[in-house]
This record gives sequence, structure tokens and C-alpha cells, in this order.
Amino acid sequence: MENKLKPVTQQTIATLNSCKIRTIMATGDNTLTAISVGRECNILDKNQEVFFGDVEERRLVWKSSKVLNDERVDTLEANDIEDKEIEVDDFTKNVPWDGIGGQDFGVALNGSTLAFLNKNKKTYAAVLHKVLFKA
Repeated sequence: MENKLKPVTQQTIATLNSCKIRTIMATGDNTLTAISVGRECNILDKNQEVFFGDVEERRLVWKSSKVLNDERVDTLEANDIEDKEIEVDDFTKNVPWDGIGGQDFGVALNGSTLAFLNKNKKTYAAVLHKVLFKA
């Protein structure tokens, strides 16, 4: 099954882009499908790097659209035990796009990853802020 873009979508996104209006997409699709659709409708440039986060074994894992295999861009330790003070270290403050300068990039999260960050917002406050600021 394939959902095609509505004919007006690309024109609307082009108008928003020309007016310098930042566009974000919220979807229930698989993260890689969402990135593909974002490129198809020009929310993302065709060759733009996209960092996408996922939760694997209670860890926040970042991957890059430029990495062709399953290599991790950055792995952040996670401890989602509720009601426990967690010392914030560099792993809970950094994101893979820190320090890349003026390079344009996209960020994609699936619903479970956003829920994980929200649930652990005391620990991942800096990461959550950087993700939301980019959006």
C-alpha cells in the first residue's frame, strides 16, 4: 500500500519555503517513511542529513540518514527508573548535531522516542530542548 502526496502538497510546501516559513511534519508513519515523504514534498532537501532517534534497550540511540548500515551516530545512556535522581552527564546533554556549525540538517523522532524523552525529561531536558528547538 502506498499513500501518494496530494497534488497541492508540493506547491504548498514550496510556497511556505519561499516565504521562509519553517515547516514540520507530524505523522504516524515509520520514521524512515516519514523522512522519505519529507524529502518528496521538499520539507527536507534531497541530500540533507537527518538525525533520527530511537529507543533501543532503554537507551536513546541516534542514527544518521548518511550512514548506510546500522552504525550509531551517538548513543546516550538512559535510565528511566521513575522517582530517582539521575546525575546529568555529557551523554544526557549532547545530540549528534552539536558542533556541526551552519550545516543544515533535519531531526526525526518516532512517537515512542518522544514519549521516552518526555517521560525522562528531568534527565534529558537538554536533549529534549535541542530537539524541540530544532523543530
